[in-house]
Amino acid sequence: MLKKHYFGLLVLFLMSPLAQAATDCAAVTEIPSTECDALVALYNSTDGDNWGNHSGWNVTNTPCGWHGVGCGGGHVSGLSLAYNQLTGTIPPELGNLSNLTALSLYGNQLTGTIPPELAQLSHLTNIHLGGNQLSGTIPPELGNLSNLTDLNLDGNQLSGTIPPTLSQLGNLTHLSLDNNQLTGTIPPTLSQLSNLQYLLLYSNSLTGTIPPELGNLSNLTVLDLDYNQLSGTIPPELSQLSNLTELYLSGNQLSGTIPPELSQLSNLTELHLGGNQLTGTIPPELSQLSNLTGLSLDNNQLTSTIPPELAQLSNLTHLWLYSNQLTGTIPPELGQLSNLTELHLDNNQLSGTIPQKLGKLSNLTVLDLSDNQLSGTIPQKLSQLSNLTRLRLSGNQLSGTIPQKLGKLSNLTVLELDNNQLSGTIPQKLGQLSNLTQLRLSGNQLSGIPPELGQLSNLTDLYLNHNQLTGIPPELGQLSNLTDLYLNHNQLTG
Repeated sequence: MLKKHYFGLLVLFLMSPLAQAATDCAAVTEIPSTECDALVALYNSTDGDNWGNHSGWNVTNTPCGWHGVGCGGGHVSGLSLAYNQLTGTIPPELGNLSNLTALSLYGNQLTGTIPPELAQLSHLTNIHLGGNQLSGTIPPELGNLSNLTDLNLDGNQLSGTIPPTLSQLGNLTHLSLDNNQLTGTIPPTLSQLSNLQYLLLYSNSLTGTIPPELGNLSNLTVLDLDYNQLSGTIPPELSQLSNLTELYLSGNQLSGTIPPELSQLSNLTELHLGGNQLTGTIPPELSQLSNLTGLSLDNNQLTSTIPPELAQLSNLTHLWLYSNQLTGTIPPELGQLSNLTELHLDNNQLSGTIPQKLGKLSNLTVLDLSDNQLSGTIPQKLSQLSNLTRLRLSGNQLSGTIPQKLGKLSNLTVLELDNNQLSGTIPQKLGQLSNLTQLRLSGNQLSGIPPELGQLSNLTDLYLNHNQLTGIPPELGQLSNLTDLYLNHNQLTG
């Protein structure tokens, strides 16, 4: 009798409206059943039960109320499931969502290929499939999506070449194919995308030259070709991009000189040409880029002197000229760059003294002049750089004593003065640098370790080797975070 009672309860529960079966697309009235089937196919192929949010999916017969589904005119018009923990593959059935205008599956863990069936979605204006693990090639059929304004496939594992058919997307404003494994050349036909504002192809394996035809993209604001294997020279035709605000060509194999015509890019705020094989001089004409905030010419083979005209770039916050073959002195005019936060001139062949006027750079957080041929003393006025976190002057020919006033640089985390010709005792006031993690004074002619260094509680690296030091203060035993301590090649006794 008891068993019959439980069986009866079970039958009643299954017949109850509270027990909801899976979606019956044949019974759906909001949208065509084929579109409902496409949504269910997506749910099933991407492990919908384990999505971050799968509210309503494959439970109710009202798909327009499912999380991320937008409807209009009796059709699915939008599908937005970004950062929702989708895994698995994109089903080809999505090609049946004939009225879809926006598709966003960004930031999931989708694998497999991009279905060419997406090219059937003639109303699409936005495709966001970036930040997944998609592989295979970019379907050339996507070139048929004439209404597309935004194509974002970045951050996947896509391979093969950039389909020239993408040049048919006349309404495209954003093209993001960066951070993939694309090979081959940049199609010159991309210059036909007259409405393009963003062209992001960085961090691929693209080869060949930069097409000069890209200079025809009159609406372009950002061109990022960083970290590919592009060769040849920088086309002077890029100077025709009058709306360009950011130009990134770093980390390639570009050669030749920096075109002075780039100075015509009056709206440019970022110019990054580092990590190439550029030769010749730094064009003084670059000083005409009055809106420039970042200039990176590092890791090239640039020669001659630093143009003092660069001091006219009053908005500059980053100046990276390191690892070149620059000669001559540091222009004292650089002290006029009041907005500068980072100045990297290291690994060149600069000579002369450190200009006192650099002490006026009140916003500076990083000053790196290491590995040059600088001589003279360390300017006392560097102690006025109250925001400085890293001061690197190692590998020069600096002489005299270490200024006591450097102890005023309370934000300093790194102080590297090693491999110079500094003499005298180590200043006691360096013990006031409570944020210091690295102190490198090796390879000088210093004598005497002040016990105040034992107050540097955050210090991890202390390099005092190859000096003329005598005696080790017991206070150094208080440096509980110290991992590297070098005292060798001194005159220590006892």
